[in-house]
Amino acid sequence: MSQHVTSGTTRPTHPSPGFSRNDARLVAILSGGLGALGAVVGLAVGLRTYTPTAWFAALEVGAPAAWLGLMLGLTVVGVRRLAARRRRAH
Repeated sequence: MSQHVTSGTTRPTHPSPGFSRNDARLVAILSGGLGALGAVVGLAVGLRTYTPTAWFAALEVGAPAAWLGLMLGLTVVGVRRLAARRRRAH
């Protein structure tokens, strides 16, 4: 492991065990993308069913879709990090 010197102190240069920016970006893209897709689908269904409450249908479908995207993103990041850890161990 290499060292990085800053102001007279050394610190390891390997990535921190926390979320990286790429991990957070992936989770945000999946959550936001699925949430937006769910909102559009909910709006379309709401407009066909009962127009005055179409906005609620968009929220009603978009919120669970965003939650699903969040869980999917966290799962993908977790699997990627586990695979990287196993590659480093061998």
